[in-house]
Amino acid sequence: YRAFLRDAINQVRSRPKKLHCPLLVLWGDGDTFLLSPTLDEIDPFAKHATVRFLDGGHWIFRERPAEVNELMDSFLAELSLEER
Repeated sequence: YRAFLRDAINQVRSRPKKLHCPLLVLWGDGDTFLLSPTLDEIDPFAKHATVRFLDGGHWIFRERPAEVNELMDSFLAELSLEER
């Protein structure tokens, strides 16, 4: 518990490294706990980000599991095609 808090504070102080692998962000457009990210906010942290908004709230993977799985499958299939 204490280590988590200490590490979280240190993470906030240091700028995270930018991800260079493809990133899929799935977000519920009705999330009442977290504000939706913009691409400008994601860009400093991920080089290749894809953002998809779904009808739903904070627990989008529980509310719309079929759509979440379909988007993840499509995303991963595109990656494997790019590698060929």
